[in-house]
Amino acid sequence: MRQRVARTGVVVSTIAMVIIGYWAVNIRNVAAEGAKTPPAVVFKDLPSLTGETWFNVSVPLTWKILRDRFVVVEFWATWCAPCMANVDSLRALQKQFEPSGLVVIGATHESADKVEAYVKRRKMDYAICAGQPRDCNASVTSIPYAVLVAPGGRILWQGHPRSLESEIAKAVGSSRQLSPS
Repeated sequence: MRQRVARTGVVVSTIAMVIIGYWAVNIRNVAAEGAKTPPAVVFKDLPSLTGETWFNVSVPLTWKILRDRFVVVEFWATWCAPCMANVDSLRALQKQFEPSGLVVIGATHESADKVEAYVKRRKMDYAICAGQPRDCNASVTSIPYAVLVAPGGRILWQGHPRSLESEIAKAVGSSRQLSPS
């Protein structure tokens, strides 16, 4: 009887592992297919920058202040693993292109209390807009999500930030002159 129970346990465990493996492969395939899908146009107008608290800047940024700059706005959250993975890329973009005039902004609905420790721990040295009202930028339904804005306020590109660097390079050309002439 014990052998029968032991065999049954082994069979059930094996079936469970097969089901979990099948599920994991399908999730990975769906994610890969989603990555190939062109992003939907979320913004027709400039995204809102109306957060309660700003980090790493001396004054809250507005589109009027940013009118002569290329700007990247990335929507993120502290609980978002893909957002966490993208922090180093955004830091590198900021470091690479800031001398030429690029401004990188991370925007989140989360409160300043929740964001402050995360910003310090992750060494996020670009502008952070925290505590945005829930109705602001409500069209962003998936994060991370980035928007590249040209001087003058025209949206050049929007989508998942994995191709952001190549989009910036296309926008500014090989000279990398981001600041206005």
